[in-house]
Formats: sequence, structure tokens, C-alpha cells
Amino acid sequence: MVRAQILVMRPRVYPLRIIFVSHWKYIDTTKTFRLHVPPGYTSAMFTHLASRSVFIDSDRYVSDDSLGYWMAHELGHLATNSAKEEDAERAARQYRSHLMRSSR
Repeated sequence: MVRAQILVMRPRVYPLRIIFVSHWKYIDTTKTFRLHVPPGYTSAMFTHLASRSVFIDSDRYVSDDSLGYWMAHELGHLATNSAKEEDAERAARQYRSHLMRSSR
């Protein structure tokens, strides 16, 4: 499902790895990479820019639609090569529009 959604979004930069991990491992990984989550945000997945890896908390995976929505955000981090949430969201809009057009 993830691969199909990413192909539809046609990102400029593809992740090298997408890793689904259990919640305890996800928490451990966020500490290892010193993930900073801005106030008002929650984290069900994150991107490690240096390795172009996306980590997904498999215990918080809700639906295919939410997976595509949040994957677009992570692809936005890769496209902008930025850890800033605003930059990722700006890039994610285009990816989400590709997803919405394909679901019609």
C-alpha cells in the first residue's frame, strides 16, 4: 500500500527505507535520533533526513488514508531537505492532491 501511494504522489526525492516498528521500538528510535516534536504536534512517523529513512509507529497506524496523508508530510521533509514542519506541510499539499485525484 505504501509503495503504491508513494508512486501516485510522484515525489522529487524517494525514501531509501520505510520501516514499520512497534511502539516501544519507535519511542526508542525517536530518542536515538533525538526527535524534536513541536508543541501541538504528535508523531506517528518521522523521517531521518541523513539516511532518507521513514520510521512508522505500527501501533499507531490507523488506516490507509491516514498513512497516505502522513506519508505525504514525510515526503515533504525529504523534498525540502528540512526538519521544519511548515516546510514539509507546504510540499505535502502537492503530494496529497495527487492522492486525492487518483482516488476519484
